[in-house]
Amino acid sequence: MYGAFWCSHCLEQKEEAANMLDYGECYLDGFKIGTPPSQECKEVKIRGFPMWVISMTSGRSFGC
Repeated sequence: MYGAFWCSHCLEQKEEAANMLDYGECYLDGFKIGTPPSQECKEVKIRGFPMWVISMTSGRSFGC
């Protein structure tokens, strides 16, 4: 799961599923206009928060 510190839904889901998933913070150094997301978040092409990336047994993955 990928999220941002200012996203309330991200924080809720992160707390509920803390033991079951990895969490990637997209704005490690805070946010102000023009701040790019972390490289990891750029690579998975984050479209919104929270973003879940689900890997399939076929090797494919998708985000929702």
